[in-house]
Amino acid sequence: KVAEIDRARETVIEAGRDDTKARDLATVASARKSETMSGLAKARAERDEAQTCGAELPVWESRVSEIGIALKRAERRAQLEADMAQKATEALQARQLADEAAHRLEHARRRAALLREAWLTSQAAALAAALEPGMPCPVCGSTSHPFPAHEGVVEGGAKAPSQKDLRNADTAVTAAENEWSRLSEAASGASQQEAAVRGQLAELSAGDHDSESLHFDLRDAEQRLEAARDASQRAQQLDETVGELEQQLTASELQVAEADTASREAASRLAAARETVEE
Repeated sequence: KVAEIDRARETVIEAGRDDTKARDLATVASARKSETMSGLAKARAERDEAQTCGAELPVWESRVSEIGIALKRAERRAQLEADMAQKATEALQARQLADEAAHRLEHARRRAALLREAWLTSQAAALAAALEPGMPCPVCGSTSHPFPAHEGVVEGGAKAPSQKDLRNADTAVTAAENEWSRLSEAASGASQQEAAVRGQLAELSAGDHDSESLHFDLRDAEQRLEAARDASQRAQQLDETVGELEQQLTASELQVAEADTASREAASRLAAARETVEE
């Protein structure tokens, strides 16, 4: 009888150790499960936040593209405006040069006409000087010469021009005509270039923002785009982390269930051993 009691007591002690161990394992498993659940909840919250931010990736990609296009148009418009101002200045200068050449041509033509008129007058005077009373005029045939021509002078009291003076005057007219033609063509070309730039500028609608503000908007959009990309990548990483934690949680739940079963079985054995001792 004593031996049976001793064996029962040993069984109680062993069952008590098993029960304590089982309860400790259950406590550890529960703590691990709680820790895993907490980490999983945090990872899910961070993932959802990252996914929300990452979902804006297409929006900012489109925004960056739109601002980039608008910026190029604004820069093109600014360049065309500068070009148009330059072409307008060049056209004005070309027209002024052409007008000055036209004045010089008019002056050369007027001088040549005056010289030719003076030369003709001088030729008439020379014929008149050769007339003799009663002799017929070689020009009109009249034998009466009541009003013979007298030698004239050109502007400034100069002598009557020579044939060389007439040729020089005609040469000056030709040179002035060539210069005026060249400068007129240059003025026409400059005006056409100005009109071409003006036409290109008219094809570009004036934007609501200038280049400086668009540069600022572009930098802001690029920063937001980079943040969305980072968030998208982080969301993918967190999604993998969530999957791993979900697997860990499943394993922890299984461990808790096993630990609870082991704890109940150990408690049952302990209770049975104690009843045997009491009997």
